[in-house]
Amino acid sequence: MSFLSPHRKPLHRVFPDMSYVMKYTIQTSDAGSHWFWHEGRKGHRHNALGHAFLAWRVKPTADSGWREHGDFCVARLHLAALYAAIVPRTRIASICGLPQCINPSHWRLHPPSPRWRFGRNPASGWALKRISTGQRAKQSVVVHVGYERVVHAMHVLPSDQVYYAAHVPTLCGLAVNPELATVTTAPVTCLQGCSHLPNISEA
Repeated sequence: MSFLSPHRKPLHRVFPDMSYVMKYTIQTSDAGSHWFWHEGRKGHRHNALGHAFLAWRVKPTADSGWREHGDFCVARLHLAALYAAIVPRTRIASICGLPQCINPSHWRLHPPSPRWRFGRNPASGWALKRISTGQRAKQSVVVHVGYERVVHAMHVLPSDQVYYAAHVPTLCGLAVNPELATVTTAPVTCLQGCSHLPNISEA
């Protein structure tokens, strides 16, 4: 299975203008509907795997991490424009089998599995347990939690500080029953106070 290359030199919070990217994206009308990158310009290239890249120059600012030159995977730019957020550590696999294709619908996202789950101990109440080992969290952990079709951010105390309670609060203040909640890697979708937070990776 072929996985998409990461951005080679990201610029912190600055990305190439998608109007520029679309201008040099060649969309074919064949049955496969492949998209290709116009390589015949300065800063346009393909890496050794065949993935399209764009060298992008900006004025250094705090948003760019005070960097001037970036190097971006073009298919990832298209995917970021299509999806509101992509979970950190997500692998992206080719569907069409053509590494040069930059059509975002020809790449499939494979988000990482959650590292934590809720576990209950009659003697100590609810806590997070690491899926790989079954060990309870020894430090505070912020996770994304799916509850009633909404994804919230939740700050869970270490196991030695967990109190007896039927519900655990999310960062927006919603009381969640851990028995009905699922730790997830999906982006936060809460509109009541969690959604202003950056996407949080599990510890």
